[in-house]
Amino acid sequence: MPPIVLASLLAAACLCIGLIGLWLRPKLAEHHVDVENRGLVGNVTGLVAAMAALLLGLLVASAQSTFNTVSDEVDKLAVNLVEMDRALAQFGPETAEARRLLKLTATAQADRIWSASGKPDTDAILSVRGDPDYRRLTMLVRNLTPQMDAQRTLQAELLGLISDGARTRVMLANQLGNELPRPIIVVVGFWLMMLFLGFGLLARMNLISVLALVVGAISVGGAIFLLLELNRPFVGLMAIDGSSVRNAIALLGS
Repeated sequence: MPPIVLASLLAAACLCIGLIGLWLRPKLAEHHVDVENRGLVGNVTGLVAAMAALLLGLLVASAQSTFNTVSDEVDKLAVNLVEMDRALAQFGPETAEARRLLKLTATAQADRIWSASGKPDTDAILSVRGDPDYRRLTMLVRNLTPQMDAQRTLQAELLGLISDGARTRVMLANQLGNELPRPIIVVVGFWLMMLFLGFGLLARMNLISVLALVVGAISVGGAIFLLLELNRPFVGLMAIDGSSVRNAIALLGS
């Protein structure tokens, strides 16, 4: 389900529950809303609010960490491409075909990941390993015949960059697979709705209380929306674009 839809549904549910609480408040017997019961409801509401705030804070911190990690790994892939191209160029003119294949495979992979549809493609990150052009590039690097120590060093560096690039892509794919578990969303949603029920039971129906519930519901929906968006690094409003990789590809072969 798209984050905007899920966040809107949760905000609407919280608002409805809060309005139900406002509606129930005058219908309850007086002994149900005496000072002791109001104090108990207030304490429970405060406890749930503290737990929800703590859990949401941890989830946002985790999502932000994942988002930053994916962004750093994309930049690392871009740097890896430039370093490979420079090492191939330094090795000698016999690497012209390898440089061409490097640019070809990098361009194809970038087009698959940052597709026009905007949908995330985790398989595209890993599919380069099965790309015949990429396999040929790896074989070309392994079959280079260094004539001097500097070329041997460059060949070892190239093989290391190829392995490092493969590891980075696996880590990137693993990060993209770490979606927010549904039970957490259900639990947080339940807590928030119970909070709004408590808010409604502790207030009286008037314009100010309704406006307060509306503002609170919108704020809750916005927080959940941002949390879900951070867990989708390649799509949505805060998607990581491929500018660093595209810029690196533009430098290949130059």
